[in-house]
Amino acid sequence: MRVTLRAAVLAVAILALAAAPARSARLDAADLGPFFDGLFTGLMAERRVPGAVVLVVQDGAVVFERGYGTADPATGRPVDPATTLFRVASVSKLFTATAVMQLVEQGKLDLDADVNGYLKEFQIPATFATPITLRHLLTHTPGFDDSFLNGSERPGDPMLPLGTYLARFLPRRVMEPGKLISYSNHGFALAGHVVEAVSGQPFRDYVHEHVLLPLGMRHSGFSLPDPPPPTLAVGTDWQHGAFVPVPLDRMRWYPAGDLYTSAGEIARFMLAHLDAGRIPGSDARILREETARAMQTQGFTHHPGVVGWHLGFDELRWNDVAALGHGGSWNGYGTALVLVPEAKSGIFVSTTRSNDMRFFRPLLRAFFDRYYPPATPRAAPVPDPAAKVRAGAIAGAYIPNRHVRGDLLRAGLFLGGLRIAANDDGSMTLNLPTGLLDPIRVVEMQPDLWQSDRDDTRVAVLRDAGGTLQRVAIDAFVYDRVPWWRDPALHQLAFGVCALLFAATLLGFGLGGVARRIAKQPPSRVPLASRLLACAGAALGLGAILAAGVGLAATSPFELFIEVPVWLRAMGVLSIASIPLAAVILFRSARARDWTPLARFHFAALGVAMALFATLAWSYNLMGLS
Repeated sequence: MRVTLRAAVLAVAILALAAAPARSARLDAADLGPFFDGLFTGLMAERRVPGAVVLVVQDGAVVFERGYGTADPATGRPVDPATTLFRVASVSKLFTATAVMQLVEQGKLDLDADVNGYLKEFQIPATFATPITLRHLLTHTPGFDDSFLNGSERPGDPMLPLGTYLARFLPRRVMEPGKLISYSNHGFALAGHVVEAVSGQPFRDYVHEHVLLPLGMRHSGFSLPDPPPPTLAVGTDWQHGAFVPVPLDRMRWYPAGDLYTSAGEIARFMLAHLDAGRIPGSDARILREETARAMQTQGFTHHPGVVGWHLGFDELRWNDVAALGHGGSWNGYGTALVLVPEAKSGIFVSTTRSNDMRFFRPLLRAFFDRYYPPATPRAAPVPDPAAKVRAGAIAGAYIPNRHVRGDLLRAGLFLGGLRIAANDDGSMTLNLPTGLLDPIRVVEMQPDLWQSDRDDTRVAVLRDAGGTLQRVAIDAFVYDRVPWWRDPALHQLAFGVCALLFAATLLGFGLGGVARRIAKQPPSRVPLASRLLACAGAALGLGAILAAGVGLAATSPFELFIEVPVWLRAMGVLSIASIPLAAVILFRSARARDWTPLARFHFAALGVAMALFATLAWSYNLMGLS
């Protein structure tokens, strides 16, 4: 076949264009310095962040690094990007995935084999016909329930071996593997245990020897020692107008989130992954090129139009630039790591406050808008009025697919879910929990795929085989649609109504008795025993609601992760008594023919309220805590 010169030149041009980095910016310290100085000054003041670090890499080198604020507000110790250590929380998962892939390329692990074949201390129950594989674990699709109780220990406590912990506390399987992304800390902890089961080394030792030391990360490690390193930044919370240090803990599922490192050291990990596994300044590797490329290939998505997960890496999109990385948040520390493989660049940010989307999202948005702007000016998508009917069918209440089902932290659903509203112009508005993100307006791109009118956020509507809407995926995060009677907002209102009725009962009986004595009226027709019974039931219900509501709000969840307090256990046991009390009160109201209609109605309402309270307490695992 003859090829013309023009066709050949065109072909070469197309290949060159395809291979060129996507709108690659030349990142320069002289420009990055003023840019970040202004950005961090404003965001840190607005979002109450005492200390932060930022680092940017490109083309095999660190091009910018700077610390902001203090690593310890009490002493004024400044943040040093070279030496200050941060707990990077879930960014740890990238190191666990790297360790798994090292053993995969050595032929010791198979991504698609049943994980049970590698486990020696315990076996995963065969809840579903499909076995769990390492590919499921690395893409957050194993189908485990979420869980945090018993997941932490104090730094001075004896360390519970990873295998022992998982054998006791691995959450139950609630979804078929490989079907849905449901972010799983325990899935990655299990992947870490597979590493130690196959390598014959404790996970910490394996990663130290085969990942950290080869990269020159000599001051980094998994699980804080006791005492902690003196260069560790102090995690904080903002309370009563001041930064308060948070107590340190140690994660029992540490391969999923307990790495501590500095910006200067994690830069070498970033550069290695940007150079297909090659260790910076060396011909040695932590991964073969094909293995590193496989980690940067999409492993799972719910819809071709939305991002998903790679093998360990979160798939990202900013200004239509393909990126990957991971975020992290834990007890006073927040982190974001983002790589742009085509441009061989990346950014790392870590703070001494828990991850705040209103800090990290504007920061990354500003970085990409400045250095990787859209190829063409972004035009807001125009909604189609004909989509109003389809938007109306999608509108409703949704809860995160990733939530606790098996213990009292199911009450976390009260912090807010997702509410989708249909707009008259055919668009939809996504209302996420207050304080997390501003409402997002999305416009239909194609059937069951919607696009934000201001950024890269996309929403895929997920249906079952019969076409019934079951859930939506906002990028890679899934929300399940719930009928009105399963809406946590309604349950929260029901708890409030019950509390008001319980309080009114106690107040009403007390004030009513005083009023009758003052007015010298005859005593109530309701026998004293029945009134005392009603007061006992109301006091029990009101006390349990206040204890759970006020107590849980005033207690740091990280304290609960270590140990459930005695008062909360007592509340759970006492709430069991509401069941027979509700039955007796309802029985008495039905049999009391000589009571006034108002008294009978009051007792019936009280009995129903107690039964409703008992039902809600049971459904949120607040009854009979053990």
